[in-house]
Amino acid sequence: MNPILSCHSRCHGTAGRSLRQGTSKLFMNPSIPPISDPSSASKGSTAPELASRVALWRWWVATFIIGVCPALVSLLNGGRRADEKASAFPKTMPELLIFTLWEFGLFGIVWGVAWLFARASKDALFLRFKDGWLAPLWGVAYSIAMRLGITIFMVFVFVFLSLLGFDVMKISKTAEENSQVVQQMFAPMIENASPVFQGVMIFTVSFVVAGLREELWRVFTMAGLLRITPQRWNILDREVLALVLSSCLFGLGHIYQGISGVVLTTFLGVILGCITLHHKSIWPAVVAHGCFNAVSFISLAMLKK
Repeated sequence: MNPILSCHSRCHGTAGRSLRQGTSKLFMNPSIPPISDPSSASKGSTAPELASRVALWRWWVATFIIGVCPALVSLLNGGRRADEKASAFPKTMPELLIFTLWEFGLFGIVWGVAWLFARASKDALFLRFKDGWLAPLWGVAYSIAMRLGITIFMVFVFVFLSLLGFDVMKISKTAEENSQVVQQMFAPMIENASPVFQGVMIFTVSFVVAGLREELWRVFTMAGLLRITPQRWNILDREVLALVLSSCLFGLGHIYQGISGVVLTTFLGVILGCITLHHKSIWPAVVAHGCFNAVSFISLAMLKK
């Protein structure tokens, strides 16, 4: 064999092996980022990244529009007596339909206007359905835990106030009076009503007018507060701030129930907000909120029998 050809063949083989080894190392080296498809980047974008594309002032306007709703409605209705509020609640099926369309429709307009400013994504507003069939089960479990949590919370509040020197008996009497006011408001919807109307009314008011509507308000308010707070802050700090502020606004929306009602609903707002933040989805909180209200209505109906 020609030695020149033999040498050329060996050199060519060595070079080929070196090239293949170098190419293999290049593609197997994890320190070198792979070339990605630009279209796939948008698919993996997170909610904050999508939200950051909207001008900050638009989020400020949207958060203000949606955030002041509970306090504004409460202030507008604050001067009305319990019997006047009770007369506005439905007592027949047609009235219940009109009541639901009016309450949810009016809120839907405000919510929609706020969304036009923010253009928030489904993920930013926690609207994506997650956990599958476990979501409603989580909601039921949370509603039971909320009942237990309220009992513990109220005991803690009374003990704390007594240690500070407050008259606990006077506070308890005030809370009882506030509870009677709430019963006077909602009892006419249940008294002298057929079982069918009671069932439809309890489901509609508990899960739609209260549960879904109020949780839609909460997620939008929290999403807005998460967006307008300084992004350099720790995400946990921003979530705590959004949770506390939205819960306080939620409590002010129930000022017609008295100071004890404000404190109680603020505490409930914290729990429901924590549920949403934990699951990154609104739906377990909607079910928990609806179940909690439904049990309250059923208890009121049983007391009135």
